[in-house]
Amino acid sequence: MSQKKITVAQIRGDGLGDHETKTWKYFPEDIVQTVFAARKNVYVQSPLPFPMIKMHTSSDNFLSKNFYKYFFGQYKRFFGLEKKLEGFDIVHTSELYNYFTYQAVMAKKINKKLKTVVTVWENSFGRFEYNYWPGFKMPPLYWRRQLKKIMDYNKEEVDKFLPVSHDAAGLLLDYGVPEKKIQVVIPGIVPAPVIDKTIFPPQLAGKEVYLMVNRLVKEKGVYDVLYGWRIYLSKLLDSSKKLLVIVGKGPELQNMVRIVKDWGLTDKVIFHSQLPYDEMLAFYKGAKCLILGSIPRPTWQEQFGYVLGEAICAQVPIVSTYCGAIPEVVGEAGLIVPPAHPIALANALASLDDQVVYSHLKAGCQKETKKFAVEEYVHQVTDIYRSLC
Repeated sequence: MSQKKITVAQIRGDGLGDHETKTWKYFPEDIVQTVFAARKNVYVQSPLPFPMIKMHTSSDNFLSKNFYKYFFGQYKRFFGLEKKLEGFDIVHTSELYNYFTYQAVMAKKINKKLKTVVTVWENSFGRFEYNYWPGFKMPPLYWRRQLKKIMDYNKEEVDKFLPVSHDAAGLLLDYGVPEKKIQVVIPGIVPAPVIDKTIFPPQLAGKEVYLMVNRLVKEKGVYDVLYGWRIYLSKLLDSSKKLLVIVGKGPELQNMVRIVKDWGLTDKVIFHSQLPYDEMLAFYKGAKCLILGSIPRPTWQEQFGYVLGEAICAQVPIVSTYCGAIPEVVGEAGLIVPPAHPIALANALASLDDQVVYSHLKAGCQKETKKFAVEEYVHQVTDIYRSLC
């Protein structure tokens, strides 16, 4: 007997990424997906196998983004979203504080059958009590009231919250979300495709490749990784085969290239352009290690780190930092060091040269891979959708 079809509106604002959408094709046929996204997206997005509706949002440009954010507490507002959700069974958004989550809840007044599911990455306690307003001693009262109203309504009216880590679940509890509404669901990682030809470019042949794959921004600890790498190389008797490959773009790219050139390490650090998602998954397989140097900030800490799960599933050990959800995601598959500590990072890289340590971490990768199974992720989310309908 075939299942009743459930129509799902996936709302992701300007943060729609292949790492998540690739998992949606694994859902059974009775889950009928439609994606709503901003016209301007943070990540490069491959074509989707299901409909995508691009809408005008407050994130479309710098002025409107900050106008709605600072004056109304409306993070990522979709203009006209409530009406668009009229024919759906489920609307699946992200974050308690996003205004499009509030809009999804408000859409229940138009669509009485609509149920709301919210994935939660946020794990920074007290984030909205910090000062987002330069020159103010504290966030303005009217702004805090507006944001609190949105979040309070969401926590009462959302049907199910799916935090991606136990830290995120703890944050929801601290906000007053009932425990019965919370279910931790670890994101699935799609298997790397089988590709006959090597993904590594010729200049990487015969090299021991260490990867850094992330946006090149300061909070990812990109400079700590560079300094840690230089310190690590300085301790080696023979570094001829060592190579750090940095994959990503961002505002720090030009300065990072300059630093590497000034150090005379252009043969030890190369910058690689971003790859299509499927190729990136295959790219991991030729690496010895993935490095992620994230640094906690007052209003942000690493929320999950998809690259960590992707590398682990490719059996690539991790060197990363105590920042947000990283220790929970990495488990036994890597070495965790203090953030903003290049010396500790260099020592961790040196530890990987011990074959006993490295073999233990490879075994840890095999163990941790199980928790990222895309089939289990799809099974859990599908059961939640069906239970609500």
